[in-house]
Amino acid sequence: MIWGHRKLDSLVERFKGPVLVYGEAGTGKTTLMLEALRSSKGRSVYIGTEGSAAYQPRVESLGGLDNVLFVEVDNLKEQTRLVLSLASLSPRVLSMLVVDSVNSLYRLEDDIQKAGMMLGLQMAVLRQLSKAGIVTLATGQVHGEGDEASGTWLLEFWAPIIIRLQRAGAEREAEVVKPEEYTFKARFTITRWGVEWIS
Repeated sequence: MIWGHRKLDSLVERFKGPVLVYGEAGTGKTTLMLEALRSSKGRSVYIGTEGSAAYQPRVESLGGLDNVLFVEVDNLKEQTRLVLSLASLSPRVLSMLVVDSVNSLYRLEDDIQKAGMMLGLQMAVLRQLSKAGIVTLATGQVHGEGDEASGTWLLEFWAPIIIRLQRAGAEREAEVVKPEEYTFKARFTITRWGVEWIS
């Protein structure tokens, strides 16, 4: 179990590779990642790129995250170095890795070619880790409704599963957009206890 939704969890188990979850601010990306980490049985790592204020209150309210190492990075080079340092780990050492968000520092870089190489390298490591049996999840930041994640072309290449989050009134909607033959939508709400699936 990763998120507690039968169809989503079976999709992640079936397709080995990093799962990309993207959406605009407030759609529940970080909460969904924390829910996955809470379900993890072994040691896990959460790499945050937007400061602890983005997730710390949720961590404190949810609980059950004692097995998670929370690490903050300030720039894309540091983020890449950290992801690379985990490349040789096995599922006996690490059960889950979350990068939240994988592209927020990428879009701040002036040298887009160099930034693309670093982001691609990170995604390649995430894919390698997931092939070894470690669950790898990444969120993608977008600017506004309907926008794609920055560096989408690169993220799509490496991620066999892509889930788009959006608001649906008081609820959130998770739409699987890749793989295309398995597309479906699921709705959830965010409570003080975490994610509650409606459909």
